[in-house]
Amino acid sequence: MTIMWQGHKFHEHIGSVGSQDAAQWLGEQMKALLPDDVDRCRVGIYVATTDAAVDVSVSFWKAAINEGVDFVNPRDFPWTLASAIAAHAARKVGIRGPCITLVGGSEVAIAVLSHGIHDLQAGIIDLALVAGVDPSSADLEPRECPAAVIALALDRKPCIASVESCTETIEMDYSPHAAETLLRACQAVESCKDIVIGAPYEGKYLVCSEC
Repeated sequence: MTIMWQGHKFHEHIGSVGSQDAAQWLGEQMKALLPDDVDRCRVGIYVATTDAAVDVSVSFWKAAINEGVDFVNPRDFPWTLASAIAAHAARKVGIRGPCITLVGGSEVAIAVLSHGIHDLQAGIIDLALVAGVDPSSADLEPRECPAAVIALALDRKPCIASVESCTETIEMDYSPHAAETLLRACQAVESCKDIVIGAPYEGKYLVCSEC
């Protein structure tokens, strides 16, 4: 069974934005990648992130300490959860399938890719939107904020690339950014190069461009 690479959106640096702005960016990219005829109940969102919600969480609890719990805006609390970015994107686009968020470094990008591919192969969904988003964190050292979204489907045309199982051992440079691996895959596809993505604890996938 072949998983088809339907399209992608990526940016090496979406700016020094917080989790809410990153969620807005993600929703816009997913909307652009979503086919008009797809059943939104059979679309899944799989998001890898390094420290989503840390910025909102720090601000929320700082306000609670300085001003008292009664004066903290309760509408901010859901944004203190790492899954808020994916949940916001799902609501914005109207997606009702699986919505998974994993937190970590570059290895979680492979994990969400694995989740998306598994659910496609299991027939749970028809389209997987696999994303990596790394917003800036409050009171931490400023850094770049990479982001990437990849749309995968089963045998839908036209395709940009195919994703197939890879049994050989692959070394992958570690990156602190969860989005880095997916971003590199998008760049490789755009430049018509083959790229092998692997991780120590997850499945290994060979991304073959068909330019």
